[in-house]
Amino acid sequence: MSWHLLVTPFWRDWQDFLAMGGQGRFVWTSFGLTLAVLLLELALQRAQRRRWPGDRP
Repeated sequence: MSWHLLVTPFWRDWQDFLAMGGQGRFVWTSFGLTLAVLLLELALQRAQRRRWPGDRP
């Protein structure tokens, strides 16, 4: 396989990339929800750690 094929984008422009072949709303919604859940998890862990100060030196 040629290196040229590996670095050639499969979309024509940014709108084509964001559309993801018509599935963009599902792809980007899933990425957004995953990011939101991860950020929520981090925020909840931080809040819990602040409530339990016995673990800190």
